[in-house]
Amino acid sequence: MIFAAILAALPLQAQVILTKLIPVGAADSERAGAGVQSVGIGAGRVVVGSPQARNAAGVATGGVYVWDLKTKAQLKTIFPPADSANAGMEFGTSVAVAGSLLAVGAPGADSSASGSENFGALYLFDLLTGKFLLRVVGSNVAGEAWGKTVGIDGESLGMTSTTANGGVGGFQLLRVNGEVLLSMGGGAPAMPVAAGDNFGATMAMKDGFVVIGAPNMADGANLNAGRVFVFTAEGEFLFSHSPGVANVQYGCCVAIGVSPVRFAAVGGKGGNGRVEGLRLPNPSDPLTVSFLFSTSSGAAGGKGGGIAVATDSGRLLTSQPGSGGDSGALLDVTENTQTLPTVTHTNFGAALAAADGIFAITAPDDSNLVSNAGAVYLMSDLSRPSWSSTISSDVFGSGAPASQTPLLAGEAIKGNNTPSFYSTFPTVLGHMAFIANMTGSGTTGGKTQSIGLRDPGSGSIQAVTLTTTSAGGIMPGSFTSPVMNAYDHFWTMAKLMPGRTPALMHIGTGGTQTVRRLGESLFSGTVSSVRSGRADDGLSGNGDYAYTFTLKSGTGSPRVTAANDSVMHFGTPALPSEVREGMATSMPGAHLYGQLPSRLSMNGGMVIHSVPITGGAPAATSADNAAVLISIGAVALRKGASAPDTNGVAVIGKFSSFLGEVTQSNTSSSPVWLVRASLALGSGVPKITAADNEGLWTNAGGTPHLVVQKGDATIYGTIKRFIHYGIVSGGDCLVLAQLSGSKVTAANDLILLFYPSSGGYRLLMREGDCLSTPDRARVGSILGIDMTCYADNTPVVDSTYGVLATLASTPGGATASNNLVWCTGDSATSLTSTGPRRPSIRLRKGVRSLSPAGRHQINSFRLSFGKDPSGACNTGLAHSVVAGRSGLTSLSVLYPDKTEAILLLSGKLP
Repeated sequence: MIFAAILAALPLQAQVILTKLIPVGAADSERAGAGVQSVGIGAGRVVVGSPQARNAAGVATGGVYVWDLKTKAQLKTIFPPADSANAGMEFGTSVAVAGSLLAVGAPGADSSASGSENFGALYLFDLLTGKFLLRVVGSNVAGEAWGKTVGIDGESLGMTSTTANGGVGGFQLLRVNGEVLLSMGGGAPAMPVAAGDNFGATMAMKDGFVVIGAPNMADGANLNAGRVFVFTAEGEFLFSHSPGVANVQYGCCVAIGVSPVRFAAVGGKGGNGRVEGLRLPNPSDPLTVSFLFSTSSGAAGGKGGGIAVATDSGRLLTSQPGSGGDSGALLDVTENTQTLPTVTHTNFGAALAAADGIFAITAPDDSNLVSNAGAVYLMSDLSRPSWSSTISSDVFGSGAPASQTPLLAGEAIKGNNTPSFYSTFPTVLGHMAFIANMTGSGTTGGKTQSIGLRDPGSGSIQAVTLTTTSAGGIMPGSFTSPVMNAYDHFWTMAKLMPGRTPALMHIGTGGTQTVRRLGESLFSGTVSSVRSGRADDGLSGNGDYAYTFTLKSGTGSPRVTAANDSVMHFGTPALPSEVREGMATSMPGAHLYGQLPSRLSMNGGMVIHSVPITGGAPAATSADNAAVLISIGAVALRKGASAPDTNGVAVIGKFSSFLGEVTQSNTSSSPVWLVRASLALGSGVPKITAADNEGLWTNAGGTPHLVVQKGDATIYGTIKRFIHYGIVSGGDCLVLAQLSGSKVTAANDLILLFYPSSGGYRLLMREGDCLSTPDRARVGSILGIDMTCYADNTPVVDSTYGVLATLASTPGGATASNNLVWCTGDSATSLTSTGPRRPSIRLRKGVRSLSPAGRHQINSFRLSFGKDPSGACNTGLAHSVVAGRSGLTSLSVLYPDKTEAILLLSGKLP
């Protein structure tokens, strides 16, 4: 192996070391590294594509040279598999590296060795072993030449064509298993590109974003102005931008970097050459296309042939391979546009790549053992750039998240002689609700409690009920966590004075009333305990709710026994209903209610619950003695019945038990439900085993059918168990699941999946994902999800969801001071061609927000939603997400001075 090291004589702050790597085996005039995206760094390797390289059989298929980044030894040359190799396929025109994966573009690939179609293809390899993993042909249209550029971002692959779709160009987004997520031409509505615009000439994929250049696209009368298009890694179009100046060829090179915010670096060739930085969507703010910097190369006729961004330092380089005759020029625009060392007559800077503080620069006309064989130079980054300090807007630094003024401990509540908060417990459905321990001259005994409301629009506070003692009547003495619905009705457990007797109380616009008091007579016994409760938006606005009680012995007949000691109380405060264990259901066969559930869900005033059943004709047996009921008897599913598949037709087994149920809140009188159920071992064909004996079933669309089953395969592993689940708009489902598989570890085994009612699934978040934060933090653990279809005073169908997650403390990642995030997303776009929207950060531990003493960092926060032990979400518990308020969230926040507040976070989705 031959290589040379050169120490550049530059000022200390910009000092670099160049190492020259020569591709052993390169032929005369091969010009390795000539493509604008033909070099990559990753997994301790440097790769350079050489489209003219010859394989072992002497066929000019193209190849990729691989060096060890540490030892500088050339390790191997990767060629296309023999069964899909053809002369002139230009394998190595573009390369991309992420982790241990290597993607290679071959725009001249044919369907066979003897073909001449130039379909183009993307090849995927294991970079460390050289093992071939996948080949994807862009289309079956001759001459479309897919693979002009390729990219990798996590589990996503991308490739472009500048000649597809009748010369318009195209972009395909794939998974690493070959699943096509998106395939679009430049003529899509959001991308008004025409033939000859060179759409797809360049592409960058990184940390959830895709940037594609169309350097010859006109902007009005400005010919060849160029334009870049920005997508998410799921294929969702975000924005495009052109400088609007003729002949700039904006987008001739693109890259994605961080310093200190995520940005797209875009190069242009016109005039003196230019480089611009476009801010990509901030994780906590709405997208605004803002310019972080714009700089000229300062060299007349500069071509801006490549851009590289060192993501660990934010340093930015641009190259001009056509300047200075054929020598090329490399410029550091982070250090006042300094020209760095070049090598004469080499077209130095034809392609650039950066990772881990190392720059790789190709010189395709470098002559080594043979003429114009090409070479690659490595330059280590020893300086910290100065331009990053000029960025002033960063939500994780000086900025504050979009929010209402916090409700602070110590803040007076109007109308109650200025008592103050001692502590707060938030909940939100439309309004922000709180329970507060009160102090002040207007409170009894110097301390009591209040349940109150805060309107998110006006910010006004209303104390609904203040606990106190009354000489002539019964008043609540203390509250526990409330349940609230969208019409501002509360249900809460209270201790009644005198005697502090526990009771279920309803608090609404009509005042306060006791729903059930422990010790009062009910049926033939007395109320012993309140077991659970739910509230729903209802269709009437009267405050639908459901609670279950336990009875103890009393006088009367039939006497209370273990067979009849549970009661379900439901309806509205004005029109309640009650059923008792042992009463007849309305099921066919007149079966009796068993133990009424502590787990409930509601929809439009109807209760969805699973319950054991007894008696009847024919009598229920151990094989069929449970059912999922709607209100007081309509059967949704029954134990022992056939469990349908995803089409609702074929039988995959028999239901064994029901583990949790959830409904979609809507205006329909026919509730949409989702039920977690187990299957009887040994039932079905093939027979159900412990690996696949659980699933989620829904009636969305009218016919009960399977959504997802334990043991189902994803591209990351198989479903091992279900953690949380719920329904958003149209019967679409969200599922937080645990995975198993050979590549699954404790660091990446939780995944949030979206299951549209139309079938299939899409990824929303996985442990280990990068959240595109300025510090490149990744998800450590997904703690829980929440969702709701409520809007303020209107029962609407919507698709907002929330995710609570920790961030990993990987190198350069989160620390103990900022390792907790609350994210929200909107799955509504999942039914469009652009795919689902991934969640965006709404609040992060350590971010600044308003407080009495000014701006303080948030030391910690907690969310208000209750966790149903079954994993069911949006079941009438106190939700943290309100779709009608654009992801409105109520959080209990703690500041460094120990001040506690309720923060109503309202940030819009980007």
